[in-house]
Formats: sequence, C-alpha cells, structure tokens
Amino acid sequence: MKISSRLIKRCLKKAGLDPSVHHKPLVQLTESLKAAYQRYYQLKANHVQLRKTALENLAEACAIQGNTSKKKMIKQLQLREKQRSMARKIRFLQGKLRVGSTTLVTVQDAEGNTIELTTKQDIEKAIVKNNKDKFEQSFHTPFLQPPLSHLFGFKGLTSATQSVFAGVFEPSHEISHHVRDLLEELQRPPGIKVSQRNSMALTIDSVFLEKG
Repeated sequence: MKISSRLIKRCLKKAGLDPSVHHKPLVQLTESLKAAYQRYYQLKANHVQLRKTALENLAEACAIQGNTSKKKMIKQLQLREKQRSMARKIRFLQGKLRVGSTTLVTVQDAEGNTIELTTKQDIEKAIVKNNKDKFEQSFHTPFLQPPLSHLFGFKGLTSATQSVFAGVFEPSHEISHHVRDLLEELQRPPGIKVSQRNSMALTIDSVFLEKG
C-alpha cells in the first residue's frame, strides 16, 4: 500500500512527533505506541481530578491577569464548563429528534443482487427476517441440537451442567472431540466457592422487592 510522504509529514506534525520517527524500526514504534496507550488510559482513569487541577491552574493564571480573586475565577470557569456540557447534551438530543423513521432498506436476493426496499410492508418483512436470522444463527450448534440440548437445556440449569463444573461429566452419547475439549475446560477450578443454584424464573414478588 502506497502512502503519500506529505500525508505522513502532516500526521507527524499534527501528533507533535519528530520527523525522525519515520525512520525508526517497527518494533521500537510498536513499543512506543503501547507505552502511549498505557499513559493515555492512566490519564483517562483520573480525568475528573486532572480536569479540576487544570481549571484551578487556569483560574489562578486568569486571576493574576484580570486582577481578581482565584475563587471568583474558578466559579466562572465551572459555570462555563456546566454550560458547555449542557450545550453538548442539547445538540445530542436535537440530533436524535431529527432522526426519522426508516425509509430505505437494502437487501440481497438469492443471486446476490442488491435490492432497495422502500415500501412499509417490504421494509418490515426484511427487518423481521434479519432479526430472525440473527436470533437463529446459533441454532445449528451442538448444544442446541439433541442430545446435548436435552442434557443441558436452553438455560443450562441441569444436573449435567453441575457434572461438567465438577469435572465428572460422562456423555451417554457420541460427541465430537471439540465439544469434549470445551466441556473439560469448563470444569470449575479448585477453591472457587459454589453458590446456590440459580433460577432464571422471575416472580412478581421478587421484582417488586428488588425495586423497593
């Protein structure tokens, strides 16, 4: 792949990097990039405190130049930050409100030809079919086919599942070595506390008690 040297120079200038990095080994550049990402994530984790410190330093400098108190300047800067945050939220909501309903859907027929659907009925059928295909894309996998589907069920809350966790599961039917390897890896490591058996069933009382 060819890249313009002017584009590289512009990118280096925009990133504040010395042009000599263009001639450094790829291994060294990879390590530098990794270190930069680590530093970025460290700063991102403390962005609230760093922003507060930056505002205090800015307020102190502005107070000296404007012949006012640091406390008053910090209050002004915090108000400006609040206004900017509110403006961003308003722009986001305005953008969401401007988005209308779906008016065009593009699909492919059996021959691979692209077809544009514009009528309400055709669009609904295409969307429903797409959602159905996504939902059923794992239906052909071993755990959703007999006999494993009967042993583990849809929720996985069966005695066979507990046997897998305990490392004592012995299949009564022929299964592939891929499935066997997976079941062996699912054995619960020693020292892990066994919790009470979970249930995926919800009752009205449990829902209202959790909300209360």
